[in-house]
Amino acid sequence: MHMNISKKFNIQKVNKALIILSLLILSCNFINTDSKRIEQANNYKRFFFENKEQLEQITEKVLRNKKLILKSGQNIEIKELDEKIEEQLKTLKIENIVITKNSCETFEVEYRTSWTKYPIGTMYLTMNVCESTKYPNGSYVNFGFIEVWGLGEGWILWVDSDFI
Repeated sequence: MHMNISKKFNIQKVNKALIILSLLILSCNFINTDSKRIEQANNYKRFFFENKEQLEQITEKVLRNKKLILKSGQNIEIKELDEKIEEQLKTLKIENIVITKNSCETFEVEYRTSWTKYPIGTMYLTMNVCESTKYPNGSYVNFGFIEVWGLGEGWILWVDSDFI
């Protein structure tokens, strides 16, 4: 009987040590995630400015397309777009778009990228001329799981790091 209690006690110690070790490893990963996310955002801000003209042209074409405007609020896969725009978005590693009506009754275009994944989060580019002064170039706002970097002229880069 004494052996069983001793074995049980040792198993409990080992389980407790494994739990503590797992928590330490996970917490270190999350600590590094914030700096990795900021580093990735800085890299893709540069990428945005290198491709800004092309993104603005694509946005103009998307907003002129009446069929796409009718899909406002829906997820639009890039394969549903004009072949040339689809190829451009593939090159830019954009997975899909969403067009939504904003507060000043115009439309904004949100580009979901494949630039980053969890635990960094999903990165988006959004063009909203209505709120062009809300997030000026160089601005940064942290809403918890959502972080926003202003790129100027209505453009924002934002990351949703919520795992849900």
